[in-house]
Amino acid sequence: MGGMSGSAPPADAAYDVLDAYFGDLITRYVRGDLSRSDAIAGIIGPVEADPAAARAAAESLGGPLWAVWDRVVHAATDGDDTARDRLVALLVGVRDRDAATRDGGLRWAELPLLGAVMREAWNWGSPPDGDRQTWVNLNAFAARLTAVGIDCSTYAVWTLRAALEEPGDPDQLAAAVAWFRHCGPVLRNACEASTVPGRPPTVRPGRLAVEGGVTGDGFTLARWRFWHRRWETLASSGGPHAETARNALVLMDDAGR
Repeated sequence: MGGMSGSAPPADAAYDVLDAYFGDLITRYVRGDLSRSDAIAGIIGPVEADPAAARAAAESLGGPLWAVWDRVVHAATDGDDTARDRLVALLVGVRDRDAATRDGGLRWAELPLLGAVMREAWNWGSPPDGDRQTWVNLNAFAARLTAVGIDCSTYAVWTLRAALEEPGDPDQLAAAVAWFRHCGPVLRNACEASTVPGRPPTVRPGRLAVEGGVTGDGFTLARWRFWHRRWETLASSGGPHAETARNALVLMDDAGR
C-alpha cells in the first residue's frame, strides 16, 4: 500500500481544504491504497501539529475533527460491509493511541466530536427523509462501533423503539435487525445489566412497549423480551416482513446463549 501523498493542511485551514484532504484520505484507506497506520497518521497530523489548534479542534464544527469524522460516516453509509469493517478498525486505532497531543489538550481515546457527527447523520438519515439502505448502513456502522466499545447504544434504543415499540414504521425493521446482527450479545448484556445510555427521557419505551408492560428506561430484560415477542408476531403474520422477523429471532436467540 502507498503512503500519504502531499502535505496535510494546518488545523485552522478552510473547511473545504480540510474536507478535500480527509475525503481523499478516507477514500484511499477504504479502497485499500493506504494502510491503517498511515491513515491514522494522516488524521492526527493536522491536529497534533499545533497544540493550540488541537484544543480548538475538539470543539470546532468547522475544523479537522468534524471534517474527518463526517467523511468517515459518509463512507460507512455509502460503502459495503468491508468498508465499514475497515472504518471501524480505523476508529479503534485512533481511539487506542497512547499519546495525547503534546500539551495534553486532546484525548484521542474520547474520539472528540464523533458523537456530534453521528447525531447529525442520525438527524438527516432517519426515515422518512433518508434513503432506506443508507439508513440501514448507518445503523450497521453504529452497531459495529458499539460492538468494539465505541458506544452508540443510544441509537440502538431509538431504532428499536421506532421499529418495534411504535406502530406503523416498517422502514425501521431492517435497520433494527442490523443491531442484533452486529452487536446482539452487547445489547443482551446491556439488558441484563439494566444499562441506561444517554439521558432517560430519550430512551424511554415506546407506546406499544408500555402497553406490553415495559416500564424501565434504557435496556432491560423486559424490553428484550418485548422485542422478541414483537418479532414473533411479525414472523407469524405471513406478511412482507415475516422473513426479516425470522432472521431477527435467530439473531436474538443466538445473542442470548
